[in-house]
Amino acid sequence: MIFAKHTAILFSLSLAACSTSSKNLYYSPLSAIPVSPSGAASFLTVTPMSSPNTAVKISTNKQVTDEENQWITLGLPAPDLKIKGVRVCYKVEAASPGTTYISQIRLSTMTTPDASLVVHDDPTNLTAVTSTCYTSMTPTIQVNGAISLEMKFVFENRSDVIRLGEVALLTHLMGRGNPGVTLAAGGFTTCALTTEGNAKCWGKNDQGQLGDGTTVDENKPVPVTNSSGLSKLNVGLYHVCTVSISGGVGCWGGNKEGQLGDGSKEDRHSFVAAKGFSNDITDVAVGGAEGSVHTCALSGSTGKIQCLGSNQYGQLGDGTQSSRGAPVTVVNLSGALSVVAGAYHTCALTNTHGVVCWGGNSLNQLGVGTITDSSIPVEVRGLSSGVKSLSAGYSHTCALTEIQGVKCWGSNGFGQLGSGAISNSPIPLSVVGLGKGVIAIATGAYHACALTQAETVKCWGRNNKGQLGDGTRIDKYSQVDVRKVSGAKWVSVGSEHSCVLTVAGIQCWGDNTYGQLGDGTTKTSDRPVRTLDF
Repeated sequence: MIFAKHTAILFSLSLAACSTSSKNLYYSPLSAIPVSPSGAASFLTVTPMSSPNTAVKISTNKQVTDEENQWITLGLPAPDLKIKGVRVCYKVEAASPGTTYISQIRLSTMTTPDASLVVHDDPTNLTAVTSTCYTSMTPTIQVNGAISLEMKFVFENRSDVIRLGEVALLTHLMGRGNPGVTLAAGGFTTCALTTEGNAKCWGKNDQGQLGDGTTVDENKPVPVTNSSGLSKLNVGLYHVCTVSISGGVGCWGGNKEGQLGDGSKEDRHSFVAAKGFSNDITDVAVGGAEGSVHTCALSGSTGKIQCLGSNQYGQLGDGTQSSRGAPVTVVNLSGALSVVAGAYHTCALTNTHGVVCWGGNSLNQLGVGTITDSSIPVEVRGLSSGVKSLSAGYSHTCALTEIQGVKCWGSNGFGQLGSGAISNSPIPLSVVGLGKGVIAIATGAYHACALTQAETVKCWGRNNKGQLGDGTRIDKYSQVDVRKVSGAKWVSVGSEHSCVLTVAGIQCWGDNTYGQLGDGTTKTSDRPVRTLDF
């Protein structure tokens, strides 16, 4: 391929919104990864996810050529789609900085392509040579047809490269319930993120996990102080961390190991900005147990992961066992797509859709066939490819495969691997009865749940507090149906409770000692109850 100076390349994605009969579906932003003018292939796969406010990954096996327009139509069923902004994570690698850049970003409907909305245009070219995210909040665009996102690149030299990380349409659907609400349960606390990007939490608050400025437990949702413009959140045993639409990290709660990233070890009862992470974060994970807590964040443009906090088992992945008060980069890993954290271990989904893990391994949670800890990423046996998403429990890990099956490994004293037995496993085992038809997974301390294509939820493992939602308190070594859940769109679980986002709102079940079910009581329930205000 011959490149003249100032070659312009137009990269386009289109999103189709098709009508449905009666259900309100929740879809995440659109995202894309690397586009290179040098002829290197970019891998393009379209994967719609049911998780609200997380990225749908886009890649292509087509080569980007001079002046070529590429249109990819995604058939996402949606009655009404509202686009509120665009986020582009990128990095320019150029011989002469400033001469290779992203010159234009625009949105247009496919029915009236001439009526485009320019999100970004010259002369303010996007030229950053370090990984960064550009966010533009547009006037709300309501779509009930199809819309395209176009990006124009200008290159000075043939060898120059613009690397795209996440390219996201910040969007939610209108309709009944609370479309676009992100739900996250962890420890004995539950939080939700509204379409406006504000956080609300409920449950245990002894270290400020609710972020409302107090340490008083709450049995119904309360607003997190100073939280706004957020796109994702993750809840741990003692602390909560979020990602903003501009790629920053903020946290609140316990901070004894410096896990909040604010440079101190003081608990924070309201939102504080984390320091030292790159400014293009698209995913965050929080993990920990008594005396060991850590936080990790993923760069949207490089796929590198940074971690801080406790590290006695190597869970920060920097090749040491020294705890860190500032973020360190996980070694031997780039191009990661997501990150999850357990009590003493961390795992990542790689750009080949394989799985690597690092940290404590006394209960086989790294999935490498041994019980040896590792302070650097190691590949999970049998999962070098074919994985769609991950979830980490206290000392077990589960993977959702691209064929919509579930595999788990690690500790299994309560049947949390779903294999039909209670023996620990050093390698991934298939969850009995879930070889297909699963679209999301979530793991708790000693149990796990799956969201099915039929919009139901199935759970397995420990059930001492009714966290499996089957109306009993008997442990289950293989999956069982959660009672009276339909229209489910997302599932998340804490230590001993579980929650689901449905078309009608949020429902939770299991332990409610601290009010983590959010129903206005502290009564534990072995079947779903409605969370107030959602």
